[in-house]
Amino acid sequence: MLVRAFILGSVLVSVAGCRGRDVGPANPAASTAAVSPTRAPLRSGFAIYTIDDSGEAGTWIVPYVLADALRAEPAQRLDGWWVQDDEPARVTAWHSGEEEDAWDLPEATAARLWDARCAPGGGGGDGCTWPPEQVKTSFDAEGRVREQQVDGRVCSCFALPVADRAVLLSGDHDGFDGPEDEESCDTAFHDADEETVALLGGELWSFTLYNDLECDGTRELDVDVREMSLALGAASPKTGLEGAEGFCRTGDPDGLAWELPERFEDESDGEGSTAGDEAEEEPACGLDGEFWSVRRGRLVRTQVGTDLLNSCVCHEWTPVSPKACPSAADACGRTSAFPALKGAPDEFWISADERAALVLSATPTLLAGAGRLRARVDGLTWDRRSTRILGVRHHAHIDPLMRAGATTATAAEEVVAPLWLPVPLQWPTTTVPPVPPLAAQDRGRGDRRGGREWGNRCFSHFKARRYDAAEAACAQGLAIATDEAVRGAIFHSLGRISEARGDVDAALVYYRTSLALRPDEATEKRLERLLRARR
Repeated sequence: MLVRAFILGSVLVSVAGCRGRDVGPANPAASTAAVSPTRAPLRSGFAIYTIDDSGEAGTWIVPYVLADALRAEPAQRLDGWWVQDDEPARVTAWHSGEEEDAWDLPEATAARLWDARCAPGGGGGDGCTWPPEQVKTSFDAEGRVREQQVDGRVCSCFALPVADRAVLLSGDHDGFDGPEDEESCDTAFHDADEETVALLGGELWSFTLYNDLECDGTRELDVDVREMSLALGAASPKTGLEGAEGFCRTGDPDGLAWELPERFEDESDGEGSTAGDEAEEEPACGLDGEFWSVRRGRLVRTQVGTDLLNSCVCHEWTPVSPKACPSAADACGRTSAFPALKGAPDEFWISADERAALVLSATPTLLAGAGRLRARVDGLTWDRRSTRILGVRHHAHIDPLMRAGATTATAAEEVVAPLWLPVPLQWPTTTVPPVPPLAAQDRGRGDRRGGREWGNRCFSHFKARRYDAAEAACAQGLAIATDEAVRGAIFHSLGRISEARGDVDAALVYYRTSLALRPDEATEKRLERLLRARR
């Protein structure tokens, strides 16, 4: 998924939840094709963008130095998609949240999250929802964080689903979002299968295949192709693919076999086809969207579509060139710059300046000097059976990307971020609005029953429509109550107060908290009623 997606190997082995090599300075033991020059030249590199079968995104950096010789440094992996812009130099890291581990937080992170909470119901404006779906972090050329956005905004606070810290971290509130929709009936069955498929020109493409069964027995199939801009000035290729080769395929409407076969060049003349799965010249159904990729020296456009009877995929391609691709960072060099790669069975990409090529053979290799210089690439360790390459970019000066990755390599005990996010969160500084002062008649009162007396006082004020006084009394009760049933009753009263004030968002938070602490039919009915009214 896209971002879970968003969306997201590691920055450092020591960072919780990360895998891979350290991101740091050049490795002195890196493989070398010849003697390195005395003057240190710029470090260049390829960036490979991948996603595996579980939806985990990764960026593999393949750095090298090319002067009188070609020296390859070990590949390094970063969680998520890390995209470098060259003019001006900056790096953007994209990570997707993981809802399953949203509340599995280190104690330091939990404390920061609680301190950064919005007031119940106060998540509007610049408030962000927890858990995040996507975190976007921008770095300057020196690897310093410039800005961080959560789900498209710079957060002023985090809107939390409950108002009690212990309940929040237990995750026991997940089931208190009201009943499932009854069949009224709009849709009896709904399925959405999402795939992230390609990256080119700074654009990331994904599609969702929808399969809906309506209550009247009507079936609806549809495919929605979407683009997401990961880089500045991201754009799709504008070429018309004049003189392109290609083929179409028709398949089962429940699936979309969109991937190019390994020998896709043979498909257009039928050599790579198998019985019962022949290539076609025209699709058997309408095409709903397209995406672009670079494969073995060819610029490929893939179009997809579906109807009730078939799913359709069409591929067409033409020899790639730097002019055909939208960005100088796209690895769109011509195969003629490396003649030995023409017709090669392995995946390869050539830099737009045509000075270097990356070949993903059984032994990954860098080439330079039209193929005369070779250097083995160590460290590319992904499982090729379960990992898909989305795209490859190249940078003549890749140090900004490596510096950005290195700045996230904080010792594990210092990382105040969820386990799935290797980039430390830029926590907002927020202040929860103060509780109203106690009513004059409540000042100096005590409570010998563990918060029950303040809870009763709160409800009495509520019944008399003295809402500020009621809120203040409830706060006093929560400050001393430890029994979950007592705390649950007080949160119910706070929900009633919020509902009476017309603050439905806050009422939902308080009722959800109350039910997580103790079962109560009246609270459950109020929560259900508010949720139904919102749908």
